[in-house]
Amino acid sequence: MTLCMLLCTALCTTLAACGSGSNGTTAVSPPTVAPPQEPELYQGDSFVPELASSNNGTCHRFTDPTRGNRALSVQLRIPSDAPGARPVIVFSHGGGPRSECSFGNAQWGDALASAGYVVIHIAHSINAADRAMACSAVGVPNCSEVMAMLYLRPGDVSAVISQIPAIATRFDLSERIDASRLGVAGHSFGAYTVMTAVGAKVDLGTLKGKSFADSRIVSAMALSPQGPGRFGFYDNGGDDHSWAAISLPVLTQTGLGDGDPITGEAGPDRRVPFEKMPVPDKMEAFLNEPRATHDTFNLNSDAPTEFHDWIRATGIAWFDATLQQRDTARAWLASDALVQVSNGLVEVRRK
Repeated sequence: MTLCMLLCTALCTTLAACGSGSNGTTAVSPPTVAPPQEPELYQGDSFVPELASSNNGTCHRFTDPTRGNRALSVQLRIPSDAPGARPVIVFSHGGGPRSECSFGNAQWGDALASAGYVVIHIAHSINAADRAMACSAVGVPNCSEVMAMLYLRPGDVSAVISQIPAIATRFDLSERIDASRLGVAGHSFGAYTVMTAVGAKVDLGTLKGKSFADSRIVSAMALSPQGPGRFGFYDNGGDDHSWAAISLPVLTQTGLGDGDPITGEAGPDRRVPFEKMPVPDKMEAFLNEPRATHDTFNLNSDAPTEFHDWIRATGIAWFDATLQQRDTARAWLASDALVQVSNGLVEVRRK
């Protein structure tokens, strides 16, 4: 029996069939082994980068009767071709108050709409009546604009959620919006808005441990969230801290260069919310690189393009997993793909 016949007999489950060489001798074909799979960024089952969104730029104005008819305005991004009723993500901008119908976060809006989500952007504005109402609520007459907005912003999210049926009717979108699959997302001051809307408690003026939680929210993403000592968040030790009551799935994203020149907050300080939130269904993606600055997490900076790609993919995967229960998204988030594709620059923590 030839060597080839011996090998084929002993290893027939792993070797290909033997063949004859040109010199008449038999040769062993190498075993067929699948190459190792390269880690990839999450794309999503419905992710179509070139997908156009309709109603882009349209401003919808309304008032909130529960807060003195506070005037609010929102902008919609609607995925034009994604089939069926789509999940909704309410997005809260960073920075100070915006004028009516002035919206930010276009990069995130386009990314999420392209992934099949209805995105509703809020313009958090303020006037003299709003400020007086907020200052009275926190027990601080003539309070600062920032203090007033800390009180007003979470309520804006709840007001927008209540307005979704009217928005759907106005734009003939009743068959395109599924408000039962509702996410919230925000950057910087918007991250404060997100965290308070999902149950983080804050000290505002005479209000101690104030909760603005809205039970209609299913999942959240906070980009550049604040740590204790900022924006009313606190940590008094043990379970007496702002994040103890957050039970929903929450993703936080921040980085080493994610500082705030106004408050002095550094990137590592922004990791505290993840550390404090209770299990389960919490995840943090930390870009351990000083070029990952504050605006990088708004997908709007001069950081390397791949930084934005990693952050965007993680956010889309998070909502695909928590709002659409996509197995592919869950598997990607549970794997080391993000760490590998970033060559270890992104650190992932889960609980």
